[in-house]
Amino acid sequence: MLKYKPDLLFCPGGKLVPNMILAINESAVVVDIYNDTEDPDTIPLEGILAPGFINCHCHLELSHLINKVSPGGGLHNFISELVLERGNADPNTVKSAIEDNDSTMWANGIQAAGDICNDESTFSVKKKSKLTYYNFIEAFDLKPERTKVNFRKCEEIYNSHCNNHSLSITPHAPYSVTPELFKKITNHNGAIGNNLMSIHFMETESEKALYKNRSGELYELMAGLGIDYTWIRNEVKNAIDMVMPFMLGSRNLFVHNTFLDKQHIDLMDQNGLLKEGSFCLCPNANIYIERRLPDVELFRRENLNIVLGTDSLASNYNLSVIEEINTIIKHYPMIKLEEILKWATENGAAYFGWDGLGSFKKGKSPGGVLINKTSGEKYKAERVF
Repeated sequence: MLKYKPDLLFCPGGKLVPNMILAINESAVVVDIYNDTEDPDTIPLEGILAPGFINCHCHLELSHLINKVSPGGGLHNFISELVLERGNADPNTVKSAIEDNDSTMWANGIQAAGDICNDESTFSVKKKSKLTYYNFIEAFDLKPERTKVNFRKCEEIYNSHCNNHSLSITPHAPYSVTPELFKKITNHNGAIGNNLMSIHFMETESEKALYKNRSGELYELMAGLGIDYTWIRNEVKNAIDMVMPFMLGSRNLFVHNTFLDKQHIDLMDQNGLLKEGSFCLCPNANIYIERRLPDVELFRRENLNIVLGTDSLASNYNLSVIEEINTIIKHYPMIKLEEILKWATENGAAYFGWDGLGSFKKGKSPGGVLINKTSGEKYKAERVF
């Protein structure tokens, strides 16, 4: 048995507590948590000992695209470049990047990840990985005539891997999923008894114009690709109209939320979408794509359930939750570290239903990460167990 005595232990509920000892067995399962300043058998640790991070939104399969997509051009330019670069990828390069960044996430203190899958390229790596993964098989169609074919592809991925991996089918974004495809997704998840659903949400200001009056940069991009959006229902005026009623009754993960405002939050509340909803912040990706962050202070005032993600290396320079934490603190210095750590651990584990992860409690095996400040006053994270 190993007994760790850090300067501060991150305890359940978001508390940093001094003089605590964390005892784990050879399988890294928490055996005991206690206060004993005289225990001679402890291993002293300088810094904060926290559970392993939960990366709630990742695209591991895009790991080969680091520095391939131009930063700061907005979502419409990001999509254009991503489609082009992804189509030119060498399979061996893709596989190697997936392997490397799965290992890197573990070294960076990430214990588990919610990962978006558009193909099957990551599953062989995940089968051997130290990380716990939940796999969102991402569906989109844009044209109604593609609905059956695109959904069948998602079903095939699900059927091929459902015996060895945790997964469900999920919509890409409100602007890329027709009502018919939404119905197929919700029917499928209902049939398998799984109500976890993730969606890219309010990523760009031009989404609002697309829904309201079929205009704006995102609309023009899609129009250039031959998307006429005749399938958008007449009553649709915002993102909430786009996803209603398809996401009611699900445990929804709304991702990015860069342009989510009070008006939209109120509409979500009125329509019952906040009840089981979690809101994933990927701050470094938000800056990379749109050069701005979500209104985190608004989310806190509205008591939204906040979790953290890294997005992909197409829109980020690393897959590191501690770097996402550093970015939040840089822009929102009034938010205490312990609150953000709760977003990065307990809240994420609770969303996915990972009872054994996210907090130090007897019988759990959440991993252990030591957090300290660098000489530049940023936080760094080092895996302990």
